[in-house]
Amino acid sequence: MLSVTSLRKTYPNGTKALKGIDLEIDRGLFGLLGPNGAGKTTLMRTIAALQRPDEGRILLDGVDIVKFPQVVRERLGYLPQEFGVYPRISAFDLLSHLAILKGLITKKTRIEQVNALLQQTNLYAVRNKAVGTFSGGMRQRFGIAQALLADPQLLIVDEPTAGLDPEERYRFLNLLSDVSRDRVVILSTHIVEDIRDLCEQVAIMGDGEILEQGQPDKLLANIRDRVWLKTLPTNALVECKEKYLVLSTRFRSGHLQVHVLHDGQPEPGFKLIEPGLEDVYFRVLQRNQEAN
Repeated sequence: MLSVTSLRKTYPNGTKALKGIDLEIDRGLFGLLGPNGAGKTTLMRTIAALQRPDEGRILLDGVDIVKFPQVVRERLGYLPQEFGVYPRISAFDLLSHLAILKGLITKKTRIEQVNALLQQTNLYAVRNKAVGTFSGGMRQRFGIAQALLADPQLLIVDEPTAGLDPEERYRFLNLLSDVSRDRVVILSTHIVEDIRDLCEQVAIMGDGEILEQGQPDKLLANIRDRVWLKTLPTNALVECKEKYLVLSTRFRSGHLQVHVLHDGQPEPGFKLIEPGLEDVYFRVLQRNQEAN
């Protein structure tokens, strides 16, 4: 169990990156969703004991890791947004080297764990190839392999699917789901689809605050029977925004589709639809902008 209470962080330039964050995260896959600049990376780095908060408390299984950062470092697996590698070293050798740094000194145990993680991340067949020759998706899977060394109880992944093609993205997300069964896994992203089908709990973050959190189904229930869809000519969008609360717009097959939040049918031609997590996300961000 990870518990975050009243966490605050202000940078020397005056930017208030965290404004009193409260979170309770149990074992399983937890989604942290927010736009770029929301404070997600600052929160992840603070939980990972890479920087200290100005105020607040973080407990990992009851231990205050702000006071005792070594506790989280011993139990942490971390895949940052920017993950560098030694490009000319093979996947097996590099993972073995990182295993030693994580305290896996016994050769037999180290080799067994390295081979098992290469199998789990579907990299065993290329274990003798230089990591610098890997595709983006393969590098991310290698990143998860190094994060899982020494069997961490807390795994943090920050924007892991940015730039991946659809096949690699799904493979990576399935891997995350598999490893989350017996540990806390925090998936930080601005991509709604990464969280929608995988996470049992979701928090939406913006401007350094948690704006909404809960189970996806319960978040969706707040706007169910209130989201309407209509296809419009492009020149009608401005008028639609003046009359209704437009959640999102997108082009489908060359036609502009709008999602509108409204109690009852806005006007003829609007069709009631089942809302998605994207609709919740856009509404929460809009509400935050309106409040500010």
